[in-house]
Amino acid sequence: MLMRLRTQLSLISAGLLLGFLSPGYAMVPMEMQHVRQAIVYGMEHGGETRHAIMADNWIEGSEGSLLLVYSPFMMIASEVARGNTYDLPPTEKAIKETKAKHWRTIRNFVEGSQPVQVKFTLSCYGTDPAFMKTARAVLTGEGRGQSVVLKPTKTYCQPDGEKLNTGTGQVMYEAMGAFYFPLEKLLALDEMTLTVRFADGRELAFPMRPKHLY
Repeated sequence: MLMRLRTQLSLISAGLLLGFLSPGYAMVPMEMQHVRQAIVYGMEHGGETRHAIMADNWIEGSEGSLLLVYSPFMMIASEVARGNTYDLPPTEKAIKETKAKHWRTIRNFVEGSQPVQVKFTLSCYGTDPAFMKTARAVLTGEGRGQSVVLKPTKTYCQPDGEKLNTGTGQVMYEAMGAFYFPLEKLLALDEMTLTVRFADGRELAFPMRPKHLY
């Protein structure tokens, strides 16, 4: 799966260099004006693959790893875009109808009683089928003159990885893990790094800037 994603990401990167696919939004709080922007972005990219829609929110790491940053903006936009096409440019009536159709998802971000979260999904390889269960994540960052160290509010790790045929005789497994952090904390950062450590001593680090995400 990761090799296929890398090929798709190469095509996406070429599109970004040519000026395509750029949403023009940084990671933003979930106010209604930003909800509207997410809906419009999703409509503009209706029917496209998730990998094209997410664009800059895919981050490549070492050892063939990939990190996908699911901000609330992109959760809404990708749901709007998934499997749908729209007449462009979108009319106010169409935007209103689309908002109503996806209100159950949107409501979680604007009316929910719990803090809004950003989901970081990691895909990587290991030599033990249960390697992802040992993953421990921490997010460090700087912003507004302060340094922060954040632990995930919630973690999900695939218990057993998928065995791969590497053709080299070495047995490898692919697995996914998801780590959630509060959006409010991330909005205050100018730069941040998600670091994931495993019981075998390996460490994967993903430096990023919130203003380059959306």
